[in-house]
Amino acid sequence: MHSVRIHPDSDLEERNRRELLRRAQLLLLCRRRRRDIFDAAMFDEAAWDALLALYVDEQGGLTVSAGSLAEQVGIRLHIMMRWIAYLEGHGLVVRGTDALQGRSGLIRLSDKGRSDLERYFADTLVMAAQ
Repeated sequence: MHSVRIHPDSDLEERNRRELLRRAQLLLLCRRRRRDIFDAAMFDEAAWDALLALYVDEQGGLTVSAGSLAEQVGIRLHIMMRWIAYLEGHGLVVRGTDALQGRSGLIRLSDKGRSDLERYFADTLVMAAQ
């Protein structure tokens, strides 16, 4: 399997990041559309949907609470909290607070989570181009 490397040139890196964001947005939209057409129970992948939503929101400069993440994914908060604990245990997300807004209970991707997602998006772009 091939990986797309992000070039150190800052302009090229920005273009690469925009392409990765577009890929994440497309995946998220396709998954939501799939849920609209088919029985959602067929595609129960809350953890993956949460990671995609976090990536897209963070790239847009948004902070995400556990409640808003649960709403985006379409599951109850107590179930989302279990998934957050799972993702946190695997080093993919971190919990924190927003010092500027004084909000607690915020969830964000860890550096590892962001890097792993970007590697996945880049790999899927290469596969789609073949």
